[in-house]
Amino acid sequence: MLATAIVAAALLAPSPAGAKGGGTFVEIDAQAGVSTPTFERMGVAFSYGGMIGIGGRLRWMLPRFYLMAGAMHQGWSADGVRPETGEGFTASQSLLDLSLGLRVVIPIWKGLRVHIDLMGLASRQEFEVRHDSKRASESWGPGGLVAFGIQYRWHRNASTGLRLEGTFYGPVDSAVMRSAGLDPKHQGKLLVALVQAWYF
Repeated sequence: MLATAIVAAALLAPSPAGAKGGGTFVEIDAQAGVSTPTFERMGVAFSYGGMIGIGGRLRWMLPRFYLMAGAMHQGWSADGVRPETGEGFTASQSLLDLSLGLRVVIPIWKGLRVHIDLMGLASRQEFEVRHDSKRASESWGPGGLVAFGIQYRWHRNASTGLRLEGTFYGPVDSAVMRSAGLDPKHQGKLLVALVQAWYF
């Protein structure tokens, strides 16, 4: 393990050309955007979260590689009438995604850069339906995401950009939502977010 750490440190060490600038190896992102729904009759959701990662550039390669970990929260709600009974209801879904995976950052021109994320997920989904009584459930499940981002690094320690993310989830117990006549729309979602990043 010690030998592996020494080799990794040597590979990620700044090259002589970049040594004058000191290099940055930690990235922290704050994100806010909107997500598409995973159940019928629900609108887009406000999403917020963040990521932190550590990495750098291999001496002989242009891209930078980061190990990233993140958390993203979003919530949806819907009101309606159950067609079979005519009874009104209020339903809500809350989703927390915990992610871990690889980010590849590719410089394009001056401070303009793009990145691609490939990550695994542990996702907590909470469902609640209120009609004649309250029904609720909570479950954890696996998933994954693929994301594309574009950033402009306007300062050595900061950049601003946009992120497009596609997330997919494993099967979940949606009996609570089905009790209100809400069926799963997709086994995943799309997210568009504004990202502010800092580098250290």
